[in-house]
Amino acid sequence: IYTRDPEIGWLFNLRGCRTVYEAHTWPENRQRLFKFLIKKINKIITITDGLGKLFLKNNWAENRILVAPDGVDLKKFDINLSRESARNKLNLPLDKKIVLYVGHLYEWKGAQDLADAAALLKDNFLTVFVGGVDSDVAIFKEKNRALIQEGKVAVCQHQSRELMPRWLKAADVLILPNKSRENISKYFTSPLKLFEYMASQRPVVASDLPSIREVLNEKNCVFFKPDDAKDLAEKIIWLLENPATAEKIAEQAYFDVKNYTWEKRAEKIINFVS
Repeated sequence: IYTRDPEIGWLFNLRGCRTVYEAHTWPENRQRLFKFLIKKINKIITITDGLGKLFLKNNWAENRILVAPDGVDLKKFDINLSRESARNKLNLPLDKKIVLYVGHLYEWKGAQDLADAAALLKDNFLTVFVGGVDSDVAIFKEKNRALIQEGKVAVCQHQSRELMPRWLKAADVLILPNKSRENISKYFTSPLKLFEYMASQRPVVASDLPSIREVLNEKNCVFFKPDDAKDLAEKIIWLLENPATAEKIAEQAYFDVKNYTWEKRAEKIINFVS
């Protein structure tokens, strides 16, 4: 039984099944119950090394733990579409530098830091946010109403999965602005958008966090200081003023992400479980 639910793992383990639990976080507010539920699980899959080390710290044997980061479907995100064509299809301006964020607007995702950075960019930049649940989008729009009215920020509603490769191709730079204050962001997250960004062949600016450094490095992205909107704005400007560097890191990211396909992840897990 392969599950992301510790209760499911515990129940089927009681019934004599071999059980594998895939961990995406460490529930700090219910550790005692969590440890009890996973105590007799046969094997653990974690999505980051930081999370794997936490299981080791809690007396799990190394040979029972596999680190398997998330991945991407390269065929869906490596599409033959120019930046201009993508913008035409999405009704985005051709005369602006587009800074793009895709994903939820939870506080630890750092979207507000990017909005604060957008305020520091010149008028020839447009910072676009794509995604978020309706309630979060409404709050985010209200908080950044002035930037939206000034034409510095655009907030788009949740988009279909099929359209996401087109949005990524429309960007000049893609942003991963995770905050540093919560462990889920600092150590445990393996963002799906990270691998999709890399597959889109667009340069990435990312928070300098241990979880992100498990995949990214100075050769395939530009790092900025987490929680620092000013530094984020400066790194965006610097990258777009150095197109040769932007192209080089985008190419390296695309080369590196070929190691993170869903097929390779599945093979790795199956071999470990077997």
